[in-house]
Amino acid sequence: MEQSPGPNLISPQEIMQENLVFLREYARLLLIEEDETLTPVEDFKDVLMQEFMAMGTYLKLTERDMMLLIFKDILSHGIHLE
Repeated sequence: MEQSPGPNLISPQEIMQENLVFLREYARLLLIEEDETLTPVEDFKDVLMQEFMAMGTYLKLTERDMMLLIFKDILSHGIHLE
């Protein structure tokens, strides 16, 4: 009897990592590039952020820990203040 492939289950850490990639790029574009064209992705960002925060809570991370993950290395590039 042939086994059917099961669903590709991924861990909470993997889900969080995937969301983190998007959220970091979103934060970089918003803070560093000052990109004004991000409005269409606002809803998508909100959903990923909610999922990211839920996964962080599941993994017993603090809000501070989660924000540090998102902004890691972004602010070291400098923000252009005028």
